[in-house]
Amino acid sequence: MNMSPSQLTKGVDTITNYVKKLPQTPGVYRMCNHEGKILYIGKARNLKKRVTAYTKPDRLPYRLQRMISQTDHMYFEYCHSETEALLLEAQMIKTLNPRYNILLTDDKSYPFLYVTTQDDIPRVMKYRRKAPKNKSNKSQKSKEKGCFFGPYVSGHALNQALHVIHRVFKLRSCPDTIFMHRKRPCQEYQIKRCSAPCVGRISTENYQSSVKQAIDFFSGRHHDLQEELIKDMQLYSDSLNFEKAAEIRDQIQALNKLQYKKGFFVADLIDADLIAIVKQQDMIGIHFMMVRAHQYLGGRTLFPRNNSESLASILSNSIAQYYSYHPAPPIIMTNIISQQANLIETALSENWQQKIKLITPQRGDKKKMMDNVVYNASEAITVRLNEQRNQKQMMTDMQNLLGFDNPLTRIEIYDNSHISGKQARGVMVVVTENGFDKKSYRQFKFDDHHDKNITQDDFAMMETMLDRRLKRLINEKIDKNDEQYPSLLLIDGGKGQLSKVNNIVKKYHLQDSIYIAAIAKGVDRNAGKETIFIPKKSPITLSPQDPTAHFIQNIRDESHRFAITTHRKAREKNNYTSPLDTIEGIGTKRKKALIAYFGSAKDVMAATIDELQNVPGISKDRAEKLYQYFRY
Repeated sequence: MNMSPSQLTKGVDTITNYVKKLPQTPGVYRMCNHEGKILYIGKARNLKKRVTAYTKPDRLPYRLQRMISQTDHMYFEYCHSETEALLLEAQMIKTLNPRYNILLTDDKSYPFLYVTTQDDIPRVMKYRRKAPKNKSNKSQKSKEKGCFFGPYVSGHALNQALHVIHRVFKLRSCPDTIFMHRKRPCQEYQIKRCSAPCVGRISTENYQSSVKQAIDFFSGRHHDLQEELIKDMQLYSDSLNFEKAAEIRDQIQALNKLQYKKGFFVADLIDADLIAIVKQQDMIGIHFMMVRAHQYLGGRTLFPRNNSESLASILSNSIAQYYSYHPAPPIIMTNIISQQANLIETALSENWQQKIKLITPQRGDKKKMMDNVVYNASEAITVRLNEQRNQKQMMTDMQNLLGFDNPLTRIEIYDNSHISGKQARGVMVVVTENGFDKKSYRQFKFDDHHDKNITQDDFAMMETMLDRRLKRLINEKIDKNDEQYPSLLLIDGGKGQLSKVNNIVKKYHLQDSIYIAAIAKGVDRNAGKETIFIPKKSPITLSPQDPTAHFIQNIRDESHRFAITTHRKAREKNNYTSPLDTIEGIGTKRKKALIAYFGSAKDVMAATIDELQNVPGISKDRAEKLYQYFRY
């Protein structure tokens, strides 16, 4: 969107009118355009002084000048302190995703290692829900009343930890429903990954001892555990039980392999996050590395959007956003001195209820670790830049192959999946110059009853799906220069589907701004012999050896995968649906009471009115309605 001098002047005048009424207090401000969309969220120790800076656009970068030119109105939240404003700003940015903020696009909930210590025979498993809001060092407590270790940034690191748990400590991973009904040991016991407490192959006392050893190890008490294992190994060796001694030796080696990660282990670093920000060309990467109980739990590089500010400013904003929804450790190490370090320390300490310190190591082992994190960030940026170059070239080659005049910046692929019209789902997969944009994937639901005529017709499904998509595009008034605006709609199908979609595109008068094409398999339905249909052009048959053909097949296959998995989830959900779910006045509580009393939904359906009345919470009137519901 181009910016005219008159628009900039209008934006400055709007902000100036707000400045006149603002108090000199801490708070958070939101800048919105004429449609009510939030452009920017900021915090300030002094709102009046901070917002006044936007009335002098000549001193600001072009990105912020564009923001000012689009500002139509503002909202303010007054806070008691700058710390409170920092926390509120981070939460609002995460929730509202404003266009001009520095956005750390990371919606992952990192998994924990969870040991159900409240059970007589504890179970170990992955835990991926809201993180326990407590001290993050050692084990953590939550509503589940177990021990939590993590979070693990790397799935590989968590899987490695689980492997050690099963191989060394032989703790069970099966759910209670399976554990309670075992009659003989499962395969995990046969391959020596479980001690089979379900059938008494190990006593409860010895199993609890193994649980304690596992908790000691993951809590950082490695030395004590290692001494204990060495002592046991020596005892078995002295008693000539060499097989058991060798087993304990293997356990010690496995624990050492997990404990010491070359280049990362530092004896006096217990719980910490190491964060390095690096810039190469025009790309910025922030690498997060987690250490808990002396153990390296993995690392991940994030790439913030809207990165035109200084590295120190971007780092400060990213730390505030990241730890607004990820648990913070006692120590956060960075490669550059963070702006407002004291403010961030205070805010995070209050939010996570423990003392948190930000440090920038200058020498010693910690500096060596930080150098390693910087290296990882640099390597991640290099890989991403190469991927972007390759992806952009592939999209350019596809543009040339299809004979389009304008570059392809956002491709939307549409597909659907159903079984005889049941649990029908349509999907949209998005490809940009950065690869598959999974956050932009969408699914389109169809009701088995009301949309029956549509779900029985693939052409009608595709037409309805695109009508919904383009109608929303128009209603949201997305500019064609916006990154969310599609440049190509790629349909999985042939001429019939293409004709339907073409009608929808013309209906909304978008034929001059959006390309459309359909990709169909050959007669024998084999990949590698696809044909692409484009309105008013001859069909294009892809050569199996053409790299562009592989690119098109790849994005088409991704739409297949997403469509099939979406449909499968809908089908599985429907299979678990109870007849009681559709009855008005029967909520979760009453449904549980009915199932608990009768044992199954089938028995509820066969019950008499008198029998139904015996269930707590079921009145005579409701019992009669239930009885009639299942018979009429």
